[in-house]
Amino acid sequence: MAMALPSLYEIAGSHLRVYEEFFSEATNGQHGLLKAEEAAAFLRRSNLDNATLGQVWNVADISRRGLLDKQGFFIALKLIALVQQGQQPVQENLAVDVDPPMFFGSGFTPVPFADNETEWCIQPDDRKKYEDIFYSLMPVNGKLSGEQVKPVLFNSGLSKNLLRKIWDLSDIDKDGHLDKHEMTLALHLVYRALENDPVPDVLPLSMIPPAKREQYKPLSTAAISRSHFSSTSLDCPPRSRASSVTSLERYSSLEHTAPKHPFVSRSLSGTPVPVMLPCSRTAWPVDVGAWQLEFRNLDTNDDGLISGAEAKPYFLQTGVAQNLLAHIWNLCDTDGVGMLNLEQFALAMHLIEQKKKHNLEPPMLLTPDLIPPSCRPPQRGVSMVDVDTSTDTPPPVGLDLANSPFRQEMDQISKEINNMQIEKRELEAEIVQAEADMKVKQAEIRNLEVEYNTLEATINQMERQKLEAQKRLDELDVQKETLEDMVSKLKVKLEQEEADMLTLDTDVERNSEFIRVRQEELNSKRAQLQQLRNEEKVLEQQLEQQMSEMGQASQQEKGLEFKIEMMQNTVDQLKTQHVTLNEQLAHCNGDVKLTDLNRLTDKLTLPPIESITLVDDSKVQHSNQSNEDEQKLTFIDNPFLRTTVSRAGDPFAQIEVQSQIPFTCEDPFATVDPFADASSFDVSNKDVFTSATAGDFVSDPFSTSSSTNAPFDPFKPLDGTKETFNTQASSNLNFDDPWATVPSDSINNGQLKKRPPPRPALPKNRPITPKFEDTSMVSDYFCPNTGGVESHIYHLAECLVQRGHQIVIVTHHYEGRRGIRYLSNGLKIYYLPFVILFNQCVIPSLLSTLPAARYILQHEKIEILHSHSSLSTLAQEFMFHANLIGVRTVFTDHSLFGFADMASVAGNKMLECSLVHCNRVICVSHTGKENLVLRSSFPSERVYVIPNALDTHHFTPDPSQRCPSKINIVIACRLTYRKGIDLLARVIPRICNEHADVDFIIAGDGPMRILLEEVRESGYLQERVKMVGNIPHNKIRQILVLGNIFLNTSLTEAFCMTILEAASCGLHVVATRVGGVPEVLPKDLITLADVSVDDIVLVLGKVINRCRAGLQLEPWKVHRRIVGMYSWTNVAKRTERVYMDAVQDERHSYANIFAKHLSKGFLFGILMCIFVFLDLLYLIFLRICDSTKNVLSARHKNIKSHEQNGERQWVFNNNNSTLRQS
Repeated sequence: MAMALPSLYEIAGSHLRVYEEFFSEATNGQHGLLKAEEAAAFLRRSNLDNATLGQVWNVADISRRGLLDKQGFFIALKLIALVQQGQQPVQENLAVDVDPPMFFGSGFTPVPFADNETEWCIQPDDRKKYEDIFYSLMPVNGKLSGEQVKPVLFNSGLSKNLLRKIWDLSDIDKDGHLDKHEMTLALHLVYRALENDPVPDVLPLSMIPPAKREQYKPLSTAAISRSHFSSTSLDCPPRSRASSVTSLERYSSLEHTAPKHPFVSRSLSGTPVPVMLPCSRTAWPVDVGAWQLEFRNLDTNDDGLISGAEAKPYFLQTGVAQNLLAHIWNLCDTDGVGMLNLEQFALAMHLIEQKKKHNLEPPMLLTPDLIPPSCRPPQRGVSMVDVDTSTDTPPPVGLDLANSPFRQEMDQISKEINNMQIEKRELEAEIVQAEADMKVKQAEIRNLEVEYNTLEATINQMERQKLEAQKRLDELDVQKETLEDMVSKLKVKLEQEEADMLTLDTDVERNSEFIRVRQEELNSKRAQLQQLRNEEKVLEQQLEQQMSEMGQASQQEKGLEFKIEMMQNTVDQLKTQHVTLNEQLAHCNGDVKLTDLNRLTDKLTLPPIESITLVDDSKVQHSNQSNEDEQKLTFIDNPFLRTTVSRAGDPFAQIEVQSQIPFTCEDPFATVDPFADASSFDVSNKDVFTSATAGDFVSDPFSTSSSTNAPFDPFKPLDGTKETFNTQASSNLNFDDPWATVPSDSINNGQLKKRPPPRPALPKNRPITPKFEDTSMVSDYFCPNTGGVESHIYHLAECLVQRGHQIVIVTHHYEGRRGIRYLSNGLKIYYLPFVILFNQCVIPSLLSTLPAARYILQHEKIEILHSHSSLSTLAQEFMFHANLIGVRTVFTDHSLFGFADMASVAGNKMLECSLVHCNRVICVSHTGKENLVLRSSFPSERVYVIPNALDTHHFTPDPSQRCPSKINIVIACRLTYRKGIDLLARVIPRICNEHADVDFIIAGDGPMRILLEEVRESGYLQERVKMVGNIPHNKIRQILVLGNIFLNTSLTEAFCMTILEAASCGLHVVATRVGGVPEVLPKDLITLADVSVDDIVLVLGKVINRCRAGLQLEPWKVHRRIVGMYSWTNVAKRTERVYMDAVQDERHSYANIFAKHLSKGFLFGILMCIFVFLDLLYLIFLRICDSTKNVLSARHKNIKSHEQNGERQWVFNNNNSTLRQS
């Protein structure tokens, strides 16, 4: 089952706004769909290789439309971010929280000081090192406990208090465990501490992992500001808002007399500030009041602080580069809390103005005079000077500073202290500057060391290269000497060759005349050869015409042989009758008594009078009445009579039937004796059927009229026509039957009581041919659909109709075709209105198809049900019903199937169930037979192999249609995975690159056509790869004759009909070595390749070179070989033999049906028995509701066709119906 895709928020996580900005930039603010070209151009800015981007595209393009919607674009961004951070770009990692992707040249770049957008200060190399340490400790559920981390932290040698502080700062979610990001932060702080960098009390935003900033957000705003200012107020003594200049003496007196509590001092804004160094507020070069209004506008929550998100838009409006803005922000955010108060904001704007107006770069570190007063370190025990002198506070009572004797001394000390403080500040600034310079120098030293090491390695490499070059020069010197020797030798040889050349020139001049004469002779021979070739072509055409005539003559010969055989059988029968007559004539010399007549009757086995049914002549002529109304005359046990016999000329028509034989003692043959002329029958051994003439008989019983000498043909088929039975009355004695009596108009009424001699006995041991004239073919695949199965059914049914069978085809409805249809060749088709589920197959439902199956099988009086294709639901269900109704079944399998996947297992099990009571199975190849026997457990001795065939008259070569300067490769198939279209998509570009004169023509349609379209567009092959779409089967030859080579890349194939069609059109076939394909053609007509792109390209290249060199076989010769190998008539004959074997099988009882289903498995067998039981109940219900007597017969006997007024008509003698087609 496909994994459910996460939502947009789950994909982007805390970086949703960054992803939105990227999507807006990629779509130019339209927020629509991204085409493949636009998305590819944007994603390439990630600097990933094309293979990785292709993998990202395959995951992101969910709908496979070549477009990306918002969700697909977010998935692509997340996969790029995963790759950039060392993870796999797979769908399972979409929910992993990582940093947003980086795109070079993007219009949107996250600002370092913005909330949720600050880059992590830990470098990727360090992160990789820290993550390796994390994974080496074997985390549980992605986290490490304190016991696992403790040894690593203690190995650093830091104090326990400092390590405890590092643990508290790193455990951001306060769960007592460290995940990967928290462990990385902890190790980073440890290494910073080992480098003597102070560990902060509160993590700056740049140190917080991006995935943890949402959890840390409450600590980065008001809470941090409160903790910061509360700690500052405790450490810094406050100063008074209204105070005057205070002397040292006052401070000294207050130190002894004043209470021990700090003085409170407030700034103009009312915010408590600590007591500062002895420099007044006027010494700070920043004008706070100038930026107070802007600060209040930005401070939306009125907490006296602004965040990076609030300050970012205002800062960007200044036009200063973002890297400088980030540096200024870090300078002003002295506490690293990600927030600025009014003074820090004013300082930032002051530095920005200095950059804009005077182009002064901000310092690397803040100088003491730029440090905001509220952020300066406090000075304890020293008098401070307030900048506000507007009001004076009277000194405490009892303290007179003006009259103090120590005033001058105290003033001097105060000045010295102030000077020392100033000097101290200057020294501290110098120290800070020196430390910064020292860090810069150290960095430069490290860079120089790296450069030195690089140069040293380069020098060593160059030394090695110098040695290699010297060695190479020595070798070249040796080669130079060798070459000089060779040149000197070649010069000598050249002189010799020049002398030989002069000699050869003389010989050439001498032989030029001889060559000219030979050339003329050669041209003459070529002209003769061309003339012989033309004669050969004419002779071949004559040979083809003669072969066609011979084929027709052969067919006529077979028909005559069949008639001769029938005539010979009739002659044998008549000889037997003649012998019997000779034996009986010996007893007819005297009067025949009643006992002799009874003995004759017993010996000649005259059929009982009840078995003779009279027929009306008018009903024979007008056969549109129902079968119940028709009267027929049928001779019992007569194997030579296969049709009804007209009553015309019936010798028994006028016999009066009585309850008793009215014979008396008088001779019943006294008046008229049919054997009176004894000279008509010679008792000698002379064969009267070979030597007798018309003069030997007084009345020839085998002629239609005694007045003619033409012999009667007793072997002519009895079709009820006037040619066989003479219905005209004759004045002469005329016998249509040798055993008939004299016509009623030539005898008296008193003579009607006399009986003729009985018929002779039937010949013995004559084989009885089973009758199976009515056959139904069932499949979901038939016209107007095109394909191998459809073509097989149509041509096989057409040939069986020509051989005298009645064929009914059953399929589901197609668009515009519903109900009963007749094709041009007289085939009857039922288009049943069943719902189509998938791939032209109906929805499986056993009970819904039973009424239609029962009606068709009984209405058409079907004797054999022939189903086609394992994929056809309709075919398998009709076989299931036919077994229960008692109709024999034959199944033809056209495909190969696997054994591993669930779909194949289920399909094989259903096929095994459908074939439980199938009489015979036909496969189109030996490979198909092995596959079917293995997957259905069907007995192999009941499986026949009859390959497909081809109507070669519709697929003839036409070399004139080929382009002489191009080699066309034709592909004609369904564009599906089973046909190897993915292989074809990779073969086409390689063949086009290697062979500039090769084009492709692809006929067909299917779900993988879009893959071939993408190959054409990506390789700019629109002119060389032509997609002609789905082509009707009757027009496929127009495509095949354009090509030189036919390519088939199927992954599985039982028997490929298109290969035969291409070969019949004169194309050389290149196919994959799969299934039954190697059995289709000889090795010189087909070239096989393995199922791989490299082997197909290799084999196809060899065939292209042979075609380019003109080494292919002549198309018409190939066509004639195909004509000799494949014929639908041969397939029909072999199928007819399978039918003969099937009809001889006994019908299965219901008990046998249940037993066989149970043998196929316990659960599945019980399930199928339930279906059989329900099917039987439904069948009984249908018989009760719709009795079989109401199901009329639809047999169409003796279908005749003739031309009338330019139209072909088919006439059926049972209902006098006529079909016409122009």
